[in-house]
Amino acid sequence: MTFIHKLQHEWGRSIRRQLIWSFSLASLLVSLSFGYLLYAYQRNFQYDLGTQSALELAQALSSSSSSWVLSNDLAGLQEVLSGAAQVTDIKFAAVISPDGEVQASTRSEYINRHFSDPVSQRMLGKVVQTKILKNNQELIDVAVPVLAGTRLIGWVRVEMSRDRANANLSKIAAAGFAITLLLVLMIVLIATWLADRFTRGLQRLSAVADNAEHGRSFARDDSERQDELGILARHIYKMLDAKAEEEKGRLDSEARYSVVFNNAAVGLAQIAISGQFIQINQEFCKIIGYTQEEILSQNFTFERITHPDDIAVDHEYIRQLLAGDRQSYMLEKRYIRRDGGLVWVNLSVYLQRDSRGDPLYLISAVLDLSERKQAENELKRYKDHLEEEVQQRTADLVLARDAAEAANRAKSVFLSSMSHELRTPLNAILGFSALMSRDTMLSHIQRENLNIINRSGEHLLSLINDVLEMAKIEAGRVQVLHEAFDLGALVRDVSDMMAVRAQEKGLQLLVDQSSDFPRYIMGDEARLRQVLINLVGNAVKFTQHGGITMRFGIKPNLLPERLLIEVEDSGIGIKPEDQQRIFDAFVQIGDLSAQKGTGLGLTITRQFVQLMGGVITLESTPGVGAVFSVELPIEKVSPAEVAKTKKIVQGEIIGLLEGQPVYRILIVEDQLENQLLMSRLMEQLGFEVRVAENGRLGVEIFSRWHPDLIWMDRRMPVMDGIEATRLIRGLPGGREVKIVAVTASAFMEQRAEMLDSGMDEFVRKPYRFNEIYECLSRMLGVQYRYASTVVDEESATGAVLTDNMLASLPDELRRVLQEALESLEIDRVDAAIGQVHDAKLKTTLRQLAENFDYPAILKALRSDTMEK
Repeated sequence: MTFIHKLQHEWGRSIRRQLIWSFSLASLLVSLSFGYLLYAYQRNFQYDLGTQSALELAQALSSSSSSWVLSNDLAGLQEVLSGAAQVTDIKFAAVISPDGEVQASTRSEYINRHFSDPVSQRMLGKVVQTKILKNNQELIDVAVPVLAGTRLIGWVRVEMSRDRANANLSKIAAAGFAITLLLVLMIVLIATWLADRFTRGLQRLSAVADNAEHGRSFARDDSERQDELGILARHIYKMLDAKAEEEKGRLDSEARYSVVFNNAAVGLAQIAISGQFIQINQEFCKIIGYTQEEILSQNFTFERITHPDDIAVDHEYIRQLLAGDRQSYMLEKRYIRRDGGLVWVNLSVYLQRDSRGDPLYLISAVLDLSERKQAENELKRYKDHLEEEVQQRTADLVLARDAAEAANRAKSVFLSSMSHELRTPLNAILGFSALMSRDTMLSHIQRENLNIINRSGEHLLSLINDVLEMAKIEAGRVQVLHEAFDLGALVRDVSDMMAVRAQEKGLQLLVDQSSDFPRYIMGDEARLRQVLINLVGNAVKFTQHGGITMRFGIKPNLLPERLLIEVEDSGIGIKPEDQQRIFDAFVQIGDLSAQKGTGLGLTITRQFVQLMGGVITLESTPGVGAVFSVELPIEKVSPAEVAKTKKIVQGEIIGLLEGQPVYRILIVEDQLENQLLMSRLMEQLGFEVRVAENGRLGVEIFSRWHPDLIWMDRRMPVMDGIEATRLIRGLPGGREVKIVAVTASAFMEQRAEMLDSGMDEFVRKPYRFNEIYECLSRMLGVQYRYASTVVDEESATGAVLTDNMLASLPDELRRVLQEALESLEIDRVDAAIGQVHDAKLKTTLRQLAENFDYPAILKALRSDTMEK
């Protein structure tokens, strides 16, 4: 290994030596390789030529000796072979019988001998063809068969030496070696000349680099050359020029750095890793109150001027810098001035490293924070004062919030009380007027008086419902339902209902046939119906000519999907200044003569739309018309998810079917009028009835009497209905009894409270008789006898009002009834039905009117008119 290392060392010391030896060795290898290839080619050529000569001689002897072999003339064979003995390089030629006996030979000692050696045996094998028995550097031995036709009669064997060919090859090798030596010598001379020429330029460039390194002047030789050496020289000179410029720039930068360092507005310092100061500027001296000479003294370190509480933090950060965990750090710390005072500074420290990454020194930038700290102290005082004010304001806001919550609670209590106090007497008014209207002995005037009472009660109930609905919205007590329903059926019902009022004014109500919307959706059907009725009703109210168009569609490219509804009219329009307040409560636009109702319709409509997650907008031009647009989020459902159509009663209930048990009914109600009304309804059906005026009496009666169903009022003195229900459910038999809440509450969410207390059902005051009957049927399975039959809502029109039932109706009364239905005014409809003398027809018409099935009545009236 030592020799190899020395060789590598000597080899790497001189490019000239590397070039000469590289060219010489390369030329030697190339020459030897070429000579060997030429020698191999000549050898193969000479050997192939000898093989061809041996084969040609053997074939010639085979042709000449066939006749002599057939005649067994051995002398003639010997004469044939005698001529072959004169051939150059022949060792012997022989004619051999098929069994291996030598019949004739150029060598007499072989005659009559048998060849039994392996080479001869291979010749005498079964395959009859020309064979090369031996082929090496010394000789060539071949055998050719002697044939008589196709019959083998013998062999001719010829063996020739390669001495002459080998002698020729030796001469060729000697000549090639001499040529190779001359060629290598010539290449070495050329390589030496080229190496000297190349390295001479490199030596000059090396001298240039040495002069430049030591700052001596140098000549720019070889820069004009066009070869690679010239290119290298030019690059080296450019590099040296760039280095000179860089050095000049470094010196200028150091000069500028010195100016900036010494005149910076912040304190700057270079600090050794040991903590001693290397360089500082005047601002640093100004901050800490020391002179440069004092700071740059040998024993002055940064720990000396650092507050004792801050030294540990500095040391930890410096440790992290040296470990490579961070590149710099920044902190606020305290310096101790020369006069003993403290000064707060913002310290930024950066670790400078050399090219190998070893730490050199610390660079520190120090900013005096005295003014900022003073400002912070002032700010802290203001902050403390502000916090006191915020706490005071917060306390005031808490009081205001508590007052607002108390006001909301008071509003809720007021709404609950008002709902109870207004609906409860209305329940008695409407209920008893309905009972009295069943009396067939009433005179015409008495019936008209009852109709007036009923219409006034219905109108009052409508106004109360509007006011309470608006109050519930403002109190946040309205809940939106999320149920599957048939939107197509809803649109059809509203269109059929409102078309009557439109036709009364000579207007057209159309549903745009291009409307494309899903039929079955999830949402609040009742509130969406109310929105459509309010918008179309307003459009009919303020349109004198033309018509109203409803459009429905889906807003594209939105998830979840949004239903678009437009109600466009050709009415009087709305002025721009009125469009902003048209949705305000109790605002009515237009002539005073046209202002009816509470002015809450559009307000409630907007609130309903917003509760359902939608928006409502208005576009209007005075004298042209208005377009109300509603956009609602919807969810599509399958038809199977939509509830089945309800059934409605066709005709008045006149009793129970035979075989029904006599049920016990307990009425828990504090209002005498409502006690009487419910008692009469139950007694007319044949039930046993008892009444309790409060919840405690209701519990006592239940424990003794055990009724089958209890009508339970919610608000009562002594004990309310919820507490009474809980107590009853805990008594024997209390789990089996059916308890139905009868309440005048305005809040639907109170239904959950009542159901949670143990009540089974919920009926709101003022109730209609059919609601009571249907609830009894659901709770007890009661079956009724009707003045007519019960059919599905979808087929009600054709089953209730037949031609025979309307045949007795006078033409004038028919016209009055039709106009009342088309006006959608409940009082006019009730008045017209009150004039019908046929009790069965009146009952049927009233039942349909109570369920607002005006289209069914109109359809029957028009059908009967066409038949006439």
